[in-house]
Amino acid sequence: MIKKVSFTISSILVIFLAWILLYEVINHHILFPSLGDTFSQIVTIFTNKSDILSILNTLLNVVITISISLVASLVLGFIAFKFSSFSYFISPFILIFRTIPTISVLVIIPIIFGLRASPFVVSLLLLFPIMFQSVFDSLKQIDIKYQHLIKIDNPLFHKLLFELYLPLIKNSLTTTLFQVLGLAIKVTVMSEYLVQTTSSIGGNLYASKIYMQYDRVFAWTIILIVISAIFDIIPNVLKKHKTI
Repeated sequence: MIKKVSFTISSILVIFLAWILLYEVINHHILFPSLGDTFSQIVTIFTNKSDILSILNTLLNVVITISISLVASLVLGFIAFKFSSFSYFISPFILIFRTIPTISVLVIIPIIFGLRASPFVVSLLLLFPIMFQSVFDSLKQIDIKYQHLIKIDNPLFHKLLFELYLPLIKNSLTTTLFQVLGLAIKVTVMSEYLVQTTSSIGGNLYASKIYMQYDRVFAWTIILIVISAIFDIIPNVLKKHKTI
């Protein structure tokens, strides 16, 4: 544990050292801000009500998107598991959603759905296939003895879903949820940036770039990295405590 922490601290120090060297080489505080200016902006962001609201709005968008993706994945994944014909029908759509370039989605969706709904729709299109596949694959891996039990008892749909299947796939589903959280944040911020959503992290990044406030661009970037890192760390912590 001590060794792991020491190496992590060492890597962070190397990043800071590289930052300082680049700042001295570029020698232009507007184009490449100093560590001090950047961290000063981080403090400013967390002491500014509108900036905090932007962070909360983006996180709320992520939560809403993941919630919709989760419900849709559970329902459609269960139907695809129970009915092979539906599985064959939905497979091409899942394949298209998983392989379509992200930049194409970011360009096309605002044209079709408008600017306001774009962050939600873009995130849904990119997250749903991953979560659907996780649900579907987890259901297919359920032990055969449970399948025999289902055939004998023939329980109702809601009992089947909530009392048998969900408890059995809970661990893999929880892991997938935390894995897509980081992706959800990145995709949401990208779409917010593209459509210039007001009161959001992406909108603030766009405004900072337009006004050449690169210290704020770096500050927002660090905040995003920290948020994504937290969501990456949570599953490992929960696994150690055997929560998932």
